Amino acid sequence: MVSKTILVFMILASLFHQANAQDLNANPAAGNYGKPVVGKPLPDFTLDDITHYKKRTASTGDFKGKWLFMDFWFTGCAACIKSFPKVNEFQKEFKGDAVFLMVGENDKQYNNGIDKLYERLREKQGLTMPSAYDSIIVKRWEITAMPYILIVDPEGIIRYITDGRDMTREKVRDLIDGKEVSFVVHQHARPERPQFDPNNSGTDSSALIYQSILSKWGGEDQRTPQKISYWMRYIKKDGLKISMAPLEWIYNYAFTGVCMWDLPNDSLYGKVYPYPVIEVTDKRPFEFDYNHDVGKGTYNYGLKIPSSKATAEYVMTRMQQDLETAFGFKASLETREVPVWNLVVADSRIVQKLKTKGVEFWDSTDSSGGAAGFSGGNCTVDQFLEQVMNYIGTGQPPYFNETGIPYNIDLKMDCDMTNREAVRKELQRNGLDLVKGTRKMQVVVIRDPQPGDGHTAAQ
Repeated sequence: MVSKTILVFMILASLFHQANAQDLNANPAAGNYGKPVVGKPLPDFTLDDITHYKKRTASTGDFKGKWLFMDFWFTGCAACIKSFPKVNEFQKEFKGDAVFLMVGENDKQYNNGIDKLYERLREKQGLTMPSAYDSIIVKRWEITAMPYILIVDPEGIIRYITDGRDMTREKVRDLIDGKEVSFVVHQHARPERPQFDPNNSGTDSSALIYQSILSKWGGEDQRTPQKISYWMRYIKKDGLKISMAPLEWIYNYAFTGVCMWDLPNDSLYGKVYPYPVIEVTDKRPFEFDYNHDVGKGTYNYGLKIPSSKATAEYVMTRMQQDLETAFGFKASLETREVPVWNLVVADSRIVQKLKTKGVEFWDSTDSSGGAAGFSGGNCTVDQFLEQVMNYIGTGQPPYFNETGIPYNIDLKMDCDMTNREAVRKELQRNGLDLVKGTRKMQVVVIRDPQPGDGHTAAQ
């Protein structure tokens, strides 16, 4: 899920002509121009710039008679773009019963060139979905987190608002056949979740001296604090609160002071492996779901301590002790060989040709963010690798520059940057490659207790 507050990710939608936009805004009382609500008719809209569809212009009533999937996206949303091949298969299979309409926001500030991006991806991925472009209805409908998918029945009634993470062929078929179906509710369409309150003892929180609690997630709003050193002033005042977190994240926090890290600008990147090694017989406590039954298998943790003892070291030690008491597992930071991706030189003769000519530039081939390729001039290999990671790196083993190239390079990537194999082929064309490897790194290791294991008390 992508939020407008995160810098890397922005918005999406579809394009109105200016005159039409003025007409719609001038007299909102003339039609239903409210926000989408499940169980209500789809608000009135007009799209003036639709491509790869039987009509160039369409409005609300034009889609009645078939199921309509309005899939909003924007240029910086890797999750949106990675879903295109799946949606394309749906469009092919269910074209007689449904329309899968991609709606991309083409606001000039953040998503300029989104139409060019879609055309390049359409060519590279063989896409058949119609696409529209807009900068009006996204604002009117207050869509600020993508992917955002409206599922509208043939009568024009909104049945679901989802992010599409659990949308499968089987579910779409059942939906069309009139069967009961469930989809993950988009974060902006679900009721507001309560906040996790670890003070459930009935005691006035201001009178509490010490309390720790570890519980299964009960539907509370997610809270995963950033690096513990940044949060100490809040912990001293209100205590530590973590909610809707997989158990491995809580172990990470207890031993490193951070729940998760997967980008080069994270301080632990390349130093500590982001995924704990779990060597326990019963792994069920570590099973969680963020795709279908969202939140299943996650936990809440709260810690209230005297402010005089509120140091990062003390908090982490108490967490380690609480986890061991609750689950019985032994855990520690160890140095292990862990899997990584390495950028390497595959053909030194080709690589020599990449040496920069001295002109510094950075440009995406589609003028909109690089998902369909980009060109870099006079850039370091590290800068180039970070750009590659923007679309295929997060959620994966760490990436390392093992090329040994001492000079800046000029390099063009003309491929679908969300597809690892397509990226590798393009790298190989440039004399480079991404290969699997291993590297020694610190990692949280969680194991079953052994005879003679002791228990470390907090200092």
